Amino acid sequence: VPSPSGGGLGGGNGGNITVWSDNSTLFSGQISARGGLLGGDGGFVEVSGKSFLSYSGFTDTRAPMGITGTLLLDPSDVTITHSTSATDSNISGTSSITQTDGGTATSTLTDFTINAALNSSNVTVTGTQNIVIDTNAVALGPVLANSYTLALNAAAGISWTSAWTYTNNGALTLSAGTGISGTGGALTLSPGTGLELKTTAGTINVLTAADLIAASAPGGVTISNTAPGGTLTVGVVGSTNGITSTAGAITVNEAGSINITGTIAAASGGAVNLTATTISETGLGLISTTGTLTTNSISDTTLSGANTVAAFTTINSNIGTSNITLNDATGNLVLTGISTSLYGGNVSIYNTGSISVNGSISTHLGGDVSLRADSLGVCLSTGGICSTVTFGSTSDVVTATTTNIYYDPSSYASPTTFSTSNVPGTLNAYMLVNDVTQLQAVNTNLSGTYALGTNIDATATSGWNVAAGVAAGFTPIGNSTTAFTGTFDGLGHTISNLTINMPTTDYVGLFGVANAASVISNIGLLGDSIIGQVSVGGLVGKNSGTVSNSYASGNVSGTTFVGGLVGFNNYGTGASITNSYAMGNVAGTNTQAGGLVGYTGGGSSITNSHATANVGGGGTGIGGLVG
Repeated sequence: VPSPSGGGLGGGNGGNITVWSDNSTLFSGQISARGGLLGGDGGFVEVSGKSFLSYSGFTDTRAPMGITGTLLLDPSDVTITHSTSATDSNISGTSSITQTDGGTATSTLTDFTINAALNSSNVTVTGTQNIVIDTNAVALGPVLANSYTLALNAAAGISWTSAWTYTNNGALTLSAGTGISGTGGALTLSPGTGLELKTTAGTINVLTAADLIAASAPGGVTISNTAPGGTLTVGVVGSTNGITSTAGAITVNEAGSINITGTIAAASGGAVNLTATTISETGLGLISTTGTLTTNSISDTTLSGANTVAAFTTINSNIGTSNITLNDATGNLVLTGISTSLYGGNVSIYNTGSISVNGSISTHLGGDVSLRADSLGVCLSTGGICSTVTFGSTSDVVTATTTNIYYDPSSYASPTTFSTSNVPGTLNAYMLVNDVTQLQAVNTNLSGTYALGTNIDATATSGWNVAAGVAAGFTPIGNSTTAFTGTFDGLGHTISNLTINMPTTDYVGLFGVANAASVISNIGLLGDSIIGQVSVGGLVGKNSGTVSNSYASGNVSGTTFVGGLVGFNNYGTGASITNSYAMGNVAGTNTQAGGLVGYTGGGSSITNSHATANVGGGGTGIGGLVG
């Protein structure tokens, strides 16, 4: 069948040809709808059977000087199966020409037939019901790679339960009305191939036994689900399988939620673009890209897995409060623009390396921003990779109620000064403390702002500061002459096996003396051994400031004012202890010994705190909670 307006030897577009029946169509002939040799595009050819189609013919819509046309194969239900020859392209076992009931008989197309068609046309297979890719080793793609495209469109669903491949330079598009489900094997794409998965209802499930897509594709991978309220799950729970592109970008547009339980990986600079109501990672879920990660969510974005991201930009467009969290597990991270919803929200960025802010970060109304470099606490006094937070220029601004920056300084005595141009609001710039030597160095700047970057083993302190054969151990932070006046946030970490052996020294503890300006929080002491004279505590010897969300479990002993957590909670300074506790053993040889606090003066407070320590003393003022 030649095209009614075929270009022939001159110029002109190929025409439109339709071969169609109300019931069954059997086609094994030839159709030409080519563009002209001197100009013009290829035509459009439709071969359809309302209930059934058997196609094993040849269609040519090429255009030497224009755009290749399209062949549409349009039956009802379709099964695509594997074959190595053109014989019997319909293998249902029933002659297609006898299907006259107008029902829902399944039409079978072989990969051999589709591949032959792709040699000379773009191909669209449309099922008015379902398209099923058979359990055989289906391998789609023309004999010689070209830029022609293959589209599989189903009014209902598209599914497969075993591995299959598509090899071509042109894009592959899967579009389904009620969902796409690949639950048994990988879809592998060849170099140059782009992939798009689309559905207008239902869900796209990529719960596969292997990676759903392994693509060496400048065209990348696009997944689009416009069904409201749906959920796109990437990967298998407990597995790292997911979506992989070794060259192109990965783009996921989901009207509902995206839950990443496996890996989304784009190499060679490929970007990852995620748009959904809510974006989250659970289990082994992670994102890996050497390019830029871009997210756009209506609600929260929580990427807490071991992600590897070179650059990050995101926006939340919720009409209510929304939060953004990103954990980047390796390398340095560039932030190119982050914005929560117009109604505020928090932004939390964690990176094992440094963080460069090369764009604006805005939480709009009432949100806080946390930028954490060296998130694993690997910068040690003995070496390791040390990381910081930098701003590209004065136009890179963090707009937030409070901004918390965590970084590794070159020296605690010389903290980094962050410009008010970059952070015009309240700023807390925490210097990270990652080992016991760094902990001791806090004494070099008693007004500094610190945070524990990791759990610290202080066992080595049992052999520190030896005099006359006796080890005094760790030197308390701050004393009666120069007290600690800064901020120390443990971030929920612990210090274990700390030793201080100073039986003739007053004001002994991890912090010897903390004055009224000091803030100590979120820290735990495990197995500490603290020995002093007057005002001795596991955490603080003499406290005039604020202690909260902290605990101590070990052995504390002295003469007077001895407590498991704080020795002397000073009077008249507003000293406070909140949400804290102590365990272990407390011994005071004289007076005032308590499980939590040895003595608390007038004007000080203890709130929502307790002690289970064993308390012993040689005089009066011995108590389970306070002496």
